[in-house]
Amino acid sequence: MLLRVRSRPVWLMAIVAMVFTTACGPSQVGSEGPLTIGVVPDQAPERIAQKYESLIDRLETATGHEVELIVPADYADLVARFSAGDIDIGYFGGVTYLLARDQVGAEPLAMRDVDARFTSVFLTRSSDERTTVEEFSGADLGFVSEFSTSGHLMPRHHFTLEFGATPEDHFGRVSYSGAHDRAIEWLVDGTVDVAAVSTPIFNQFVADGILDPALVRVLYETPIYVDYVFAGSPNLSEETAATVRDTLLGLAMADDADRAILLDLGATRFLHAFPRMWNELEAVSRDLGLIDAG
Repeated sequence: MLLRVRSRPVWLMAIVAMVFTTACGPSQVGSEGPLTIGVVPDQAPERIAQKYESLIDRLETATGHEVELIVPADYADLVARFSAGDIDIGYFGGVTYLLARDQVGAEPLAMRDVDARFTSVFLTRSSDERTTVEEFSGADLGFVSEFSTSGHLMPRHHFTLEFGATPEDHFGRVSYSGAHDRAIEWLVDGTVDVAAVSTPIFNQFVADGILDPALVRVLYETPIYVDYVFAGSPNLSEETAATVRDTLLGLAMADDADRAILLDLGATRFLHAFPRMWNELEAVSRDLGLIDAG
């Protein structure tokens, strides 16, 4: 059974208001100018730009267009700018994809292999003597963004199912850092006692030497779900959308240049993406009142 929420909590009322006051109607994507790709700002902008540099070069070659990378101010800004027609292709988390789909008909193009089997982790400091979730009653919890699938919605959903209490009922304070790396920084520096973040991003930080694994440990890991996806604007030409999709799907670890792109993006290959793949997430989002039930 999914959690039924009869009234919208404060965190939900705030983010619903943010989406509907910032989103605009779609504008026509012109034939002139660069192809714009907006990326969910789940990490520091400079890190995102570095990760996408090799892919941008490949897409410019494949499409014959200049490609501009846009890192919005926050998750709501990504949906609003995509809905306004300022972004041709969005790299969305699951929740922001559903919002963009419902608002203007975002079309999924491709997803990383890791996105088909995503999880989130609740982390705590290794030095903390508490070992169970129950012992963290009254502690401080750090989520990522209200719109983050892996840093908020699915951790919230599975935490409630697993432990029988909402995060607000169990923890003493619930805060939103805005990005996965910032949530981890909050944990390490003691701002929060527990941080809920994407498992792949956490693992990548460890692999890249950004985070010393000795400093933190996993308190709880969620079941798997589907998350991120590249999706095109309905105003994007079919030819350009197909070129971008085929370029992503054609990346192979056996090719040195392709492998560098894939590793930058935290993937080993790309998969076809279809709307039905987000049915479970859609049900959770509707159950929690994040998207309309109609």
